[in-house]
Amino acid sequence: MAGVLLALGATLFSARADEASAYPTWDSVLQGVERHETVALRLAAQKYEIGKGVKRDVARAIELYREAAEAGDAFSQQAIAFYYHSGRGTLEQNQDLAVEWMLKAANQGHASAQYMMGLFYEHGDGSDWKSDADVPIFTNLPRDEVKAVEWYNKAADQGHVIAMSNIGQLYLANRQIPQDTAKAIFWLKKADERNEREAPYFLARMYGLGIGVERDSELAAAYLTKSARRGYTPAQYLLAECYRLGRWVEQDANEYFRWLSRAASEGHADALYDAGMIYLKSKGNPEHQQRAVMLCREAAQQGHAAALFQMGLFLEEGTVLKQSDSGAVDMYRMAARRGEQRAELRLAVFQLEGRGGIPEDKEAAAGKILRLAEGGLFEAQLQWSTCLETGLGVAQDVKASEEWGQRAAINLLMKMKKDGPRPGFADEDDNADDKEDTE
Repeated sequence: MAGVLLALGATLFSARADEASAYPTWDSVLQGVERHETVALRLAAQKYEIGKGVKRDVARAIELYREAAEAGDAFSQQAIAFYYHSGRGTLEQNQDLAVEWMLKAANQGHASAQYMMGLFYEHGDGSDWKSDADVPIFTNLPRDEVKAVEWYNKAADQGHVIAMSNIGQLYLANRQIPQDTAKAIFWLKKADERNEREAPYFLARMYGLGIGVERDSELAAAYLTKSARRGYTPAQYLLAECYRLGRWVEQDANEYFRWLSRAASEGHADALYDAGMIYLKSKGNPEHQQRAVMLCREAAQQGHAAALFQMGLFLEEGTVLKQSDSGAVDMYRMAARRGEQRAELRLAVFQLEGRGGIPEDKEAAAGKILRLAEGGLFEAQLQWSTCLETGLGVAQDVKASEEWGQRAAINLLMKMKKDGPRPGFADEDDNADDKEDTE
């Protein structure tokens, strides 16, 4: 959701022209501080906070912000709220005080603080948060999307573009607020008209999937491209997938690589993993193999389940990384905790063989493999076929082994058809970058 990556600092805002002209020099600002003038206190705090023209001194910045905040300056109240929320500087993290100071600023009509109150209520205390947002902002408030929309509306009335987008997204999400596609489109289009980057991504999904509107692939592609060009990485990744699959646009391997590379360069976990898998296909190219490891590692560091699994494979196989069964087990366990069934299978195989520090227990391992096979995991179906053929952890049954092998083959073909083609490298220049996009 928009704004989640908002920096926890008040330096996003600059002084108004009339305020800056009242204090044209640093000496004039310091003189104003000595007279305890609110604007001077805030201007000095900003300079100390970022070290602009003076030695950076966050402790002094917080001291000045607090004095200005206590005098009623809304900007400074928001700044103190940020510091309490993040626990940065000299203030210990305190969500009660963060909310208290942010509310004071919001009640004075400070648009950014009103927007932040919307975020606070939208995300709540994090106890039921199930979003892929990059850096969710949690407080001690209960999650309340109705109050979130109330605060977002106040900020939007003052032209806060991200608040407009967030309202549209909440009306689309269908969680605490019933889905209202008409209101969603109204607010998303309003934000899009003001060049907000996330709104067209959600409009693309609405038109592409026919959510509350008639399906329109051309319009979906246009909105998605717009969001991608504005730098929204989920849109860049989705656009890459559209070019790969020929959804909403014609299939185009070059455009697929271009947008996948751009999303990966911005740290999008799915894009990093997919790009890593493309490099991994280049078996005869050691540089590509190492690039695959680097990309998968970066995705794994974000908790990407499939990337964690792949890192486990790298360690287990010992071809591109130093072989380590225990290291592989660590990766597989992290991946399994995130729902990666292939990692569960590898752990079961390690248990079957007594490897990686896992005590051997053939019957228990075979039971886990059967459960995964019955759940439709074709790799597990193949492994279960092998167990039946060799009598490993289960009574030998050659006929059943053949049947499971056939099921695995059919399942694999269905999966490949569903996933669609994944282009590999030909002779393209790996260092070629896409040209700069403009609106």
